[in-house]
Amino acid sequence: MSYEVPDFKQPIFESELKPTLRTKFRVLCKEVYEWDEIYHESPKDDAAALHRKIRKEVKAHPIFARTLFQDDMTGHLLLLELLIDNVGSVSYETIQFLIKMNPHSLLWKGEDDDDDDDEDEVEDDDNSDDDVFLIIHELVDTEWGCKMLPWIAQHYPWVFQHKACQEAPPHFEMLSEYVNGYCDLETAQNFYKVYPQGLREKLRGAHPLTAILRGRRVPDADFFIWMAREYPEAVCSGTHSVLHDLCASLSSRNEYKEECTPNMTKILHFLISEHPNLLLKEGYGGSTPIQWLARSCNRPPVQEMIILILKVCPQCVQAKPYCWLPQLLNVPFIEQVYPLVMNELEIDRDMSILDHVSKNLEKAAVLSTYHCNPTNTNDNSHVTSSFLGSLSEVYRSWAELRRDSLSKQKQLIQENITQVCLSLEGDDVSDESEEDFDEDSSDDGSVFMLFYGDDFTDEDSDDDDSEESDDDDYDSDDDDSDRSDDDFDSEDESSGEDTDDGCVFVIRYGEDYDESEEDDDDSVEGSSFDDD
Repeated sequence: MSYEVPDFKQPIFESELKPTLRTKFRVLCKEVYEWDEIYHESPKDDAAALHRKIRKEVKAHPIFARTLFQDDMTGHLLLLELLIDNVGSVSYETIQFLIKMNPHSLLWKGEDDDDDDDEDEVEDDDNSDDDVFLIIHELVDTEWGCKMLPWIAQHYPWVFQHKACQEAPPHFEMLSEYVNGYCDLETAQNFYKVYPQGLREKLRGAHPLTAILRGRRVPDADFFIWMAREYPEAVCSGTHSVLHDLCASLSSRNEYKEECTPNMTKILHFLISEHPNLLLKEGYGGSTPIQWLARSCNRPPVQEMIILILKVCPQCVQAKPYCWLPQLLNVPFIEQVYPLVMNELEIDRDMSILDHVSKNLEKAAVLSTYHCNPTNTNDNSHVTSSFLGSLSEVYRSWAELRRDSLSKQKQLIQENITQVCLSLEGDDVSDESEEDFDEDSSDDGSVFMLFYGDDFTDEDSDDDDSEESDDDDYDSDDDDSDRSDDDFDSEDESSGEDTDDGCVFVIRYGEDYDESEEDDDDSVEGSSFDDD
């Protein structure tokens, strides 16, 4: 990896070329520009022929790599941009060649940038802004372009240190493509191995470790764990930790997510075991990780995680109930399994003490034998040695019997835990049941909803619509059908709380909410979404 930055050369307009060069350049660009308008029986073979032609001309005239093609329809574009937009993945080798000829072109503003000023087509460290769209962003914005990021990071790491790339790191788009199924795991792994400082960079307050959880699929567990160990600070970053995110996702009613529970549970095992401090950390609305899980105790993966959390951090059941957050010891599954887990932990402690004492007695007996002097009749060390040896042997025999008894008790407890899990396992609760649960678990009838802004899709929107219809059923006694959109928006502003990473959580007040001091007697029902 080299951080040596090559000399920067200003781009030029094709009108500045000599007539003969301009003609050659336009012929080359026209062929690229019209690529997708022509039928290619063998795109790869045709792309290879185009590559040879471009390589020959640009090698002979390097200025072509920084010349802007002028067209009434497209404006001013580099040959590199034309290849990205019109030829695509089959021009991978040609794009690499043009980047080698002019690596600074990656930092020039792309065609989607709102700024149409031709003078701003070059990199500008002093004037770059949050919304700048560079050619490297344009490249990564394609599904196939993500595969080029590891190569760019290996040969031109200084590109990612540019101010605009620090404000909007291109590799976050790569992660988005990965978690949505458009970029392969190997590409993402290779990039962060070549450019590990990328794990420390942020986009909208979120590290890559957080961003990788916000897609339609759960990331590979080994990759996530590697990222967390490479930069553990990201695990505890922010109010709402990655453990909160995963517990919320595991307990959600997304059928697609359920297919990914093996990866998810492996990640959760890692976080709970190696970062137990997160178990008592309060996230949005004062929520703890186990409180997210408590809503779906009918699912085996959720049950498994709750039991693990109780073993690692028994005091987590003391988390305060608030709004939708339940009193944990009132949740049927936790109420039944908690005393069993505590008994199992006590047995484990007893067995650990037995092993510890047994080893210490054996060690004492060995040491006393070593220091014993049989020729000295006035020395009582041989008596002590004999006593310790006998005591060690007696204790060892008793400890084995006690350990066998404890093991049987532990096995019985584990069978009881399994029975509890099976008895409460089943389908998700119906809408009516959930409404009852919400009313019982919240004194003020309020309901807490969390939306993620960055990766909100139409599919998610449909799901939310269905949930909103359920929420309407919840408030069937309240007549709020006459409220205007403006009223709805104003309630969003009063009830929603924006967060740095695009999350919005909304509190809706139900029938138990006392609005005697308010002008409007209708129940408040709000939902909001912030798209960064």
